[in-house]
Amino acid sequence: MSLLQEIQNESNGAQFRRADLHVHSFGEGGSHDVKDATMTPEGIVDTAIAEGLDLIAITDHNQIANVRQAVKYADGKRLLVIPGVELSTSQGHLLVYFETGDQLQRFFGKLTISDDRKACHNTIPQCLRFAEEFDGFGICAHIELDTGLEKNLSVFLWARRLAELTACLSKTLTKQNSELIHGARPVECRSHGLVKH
Repeated sequence: MSLLQEIQNESNGAQFRRADLHVHSFGEGGSHDVKDATMTPEGIVDTAIAEGLDLIAITDHNQIANVRQAVKYADGKRLLVIPGVELSTSQGHLLVYFETGDQLQRFFGKLTISDDRKACHNTIPQCLRFAEEFDGFGICAHIELDTGLEKNLSVFLWARRLAELTACLSKTLTKQNSELIHGARPVECRSHGLVKH
């Protein structure tokens, strides 16, 4: 076979697959906020196949118990189930995916999850570092919502700027008091353009 024939036999580009990589399941092993009893791991797999999806990920909130059940049920069927989880951090929601359920389990064991499973007490950077240890990766979920990174990041940035401003003003006032006693002129404080004298 010539090189040209080999090249012509190769795929001519991207292959598109139907997927849903952000699915929550019902039950003790599922997301705390799912009330639809048909959203069992088996029900999700059957529905995904009926809808012609090629792959899905079970990404319950701060819970992974239903993932293995879905992977096992899909074995031998025309559907790939990717092990994952959605972590509800204080900085926003983070979807984390792995190749195997064992990797997901080891990753999850490193996290600090609230007893009611409504929160992950780790930060997004901590979660991403843990995921990398087990060959996983993360994607910020619904960043535009109130629980997303976009809303929460601005709060954290303003809190950091406020802390910097407070420290700067404190230093300035201390220096001003000292200089006023000795007759020197006050110093200026500029912090991220928030304060101008």
